[in-house]
Amino acid sequence: NDRIGLYYLSSWNNGVVYSNYWRQLGSSGHAFFAFVWQFPPLQAILSSASSEGDAFGRWFNTLSSATGTAEFNNPNYLIIAFTDLSYIGAVFWFTLVGILLGKLVKEVQRNNLMALVAYASTVIALADLPRVGWWTATRSIPVYLVLLVIYFSKLNKEQNDSSEI
Repeated sequence: NDRIGLYYLSSWNNGVVYSNYWRQLGSSGHAFFAFVWQFPPLQAILSSASSEGDAFGRWFNTLSSATGTAEFNNPNYLIIAFTDLSYIGAVFWFTLVGILLGKLVKEVQRNNLMALVAYASTVIALADLPRVGWWTATRSIPVYLVLLVIYFSKLNKEQNDSSEI
């Protein structure tokens, strides 16, 4: 309990530090959708086009060196959502996630196994936002990508089967 509590307490503190850091720079960070900003081909283009360069990386390295342990350097991603996306953007993002969850629940009720896997991954990502960003750390992105591949391959197979009939 102490360890889990310390994860959450330190992440709230780190999230506030993150928010203040970017507010002082007069810009927003790139933590919430880090999987986009740090995707290898895009990273080179975006960091060279940005006047901030790899400011997020510098901030995160500073935080890591200050805390001294990788376990307690997670910033709170609820705070990061409102810092990076602005209040309107964060409300819009979480509204989209809520709509997606509602649609997934309906599909789960229809015994759709893929929807159940997507629902579980999305709920875990949402519930764990105060400690770590599953969307940003790409922990749930591979699940979504595999589900998309399965969906489109299944869709393609159904179209081929229907054309033979």
